[in-house]
Amino acid sequence: MERFGDMAAGDRVTVPVRDSAAQALAMVAKPMAAEAAASVAGALLTITAETMSEMRHGALLALKYLLASRADALDRLLPAPVAQLVGALTDDDVHAAAAAALIGVAGHLREGMPAPLPRLFGALWAALRRLDDLTASTATMMMCARLCDELPCAQLAAAAPPPDDAAAL
Repeated sequence: MERFGDMAAGDRVTVPVRDSAAQALAMVAKPMAAEAAASVAGALLTITAETMSEMRHGALLALKYLLASRADALDRLLPAPVAQLVGALTDDDVHAAAAAALIGVAGHLREGMPAPLPRLFGALWAALRRLDDLTASTATMMMCARLCDELPCAQLAAAAPPPDDAAAL
């Protein structure tokens, strides 16, 4: 039933059932101990490996809300999901949800664990090169890319793939 519940709103598509369920899970996890919330995050990471894009999308939405609601426990929660979220940026079915989840923790990534930022920027760059300028997810990907703006230029240059030709510049 949820597959037919997607709603278009301008250039964005919303999935109200998945979004509501993800928000409810985050609210349930808010009073949990950090270890229990980490277990929830681990279960969500397991779901992101499923083959059905609806399941992966729902898990990424839940991760977005879980990480946003548990800013007090990001040091405990964040290391595991970052690699999975960066990897999901290459998945055409769910890259916008992964970028949205990363936007919510951009400040923590920049200040608390900057090591994955060059890889994140490289994945965003590659995804943006594949996307059409007018896709709904382009804006989300661009907002996520903004988190890289404080990296030293040398790190950004190392992360960006070389252009295919002079016109790509």
